[in-house]
Amino acid sequence: MANLMQQKITLQQKKARLIMDEVNLKIKERKMRTRRLIEMGG
Repeated sequence: MANLMQQKITLQQKKARLIMDEVNLKIKERKMRTRRLIEMGG
């Protein structure tokens, strides 16, 4: 039983890490896009 709990926890951690990576990528993309717009407009 303890092994199942451990697997569940590790899966949740992997899922959380993937979500965080996605969020960070979206933030980076948004920053790059705004920087490009500023360079074009300025």
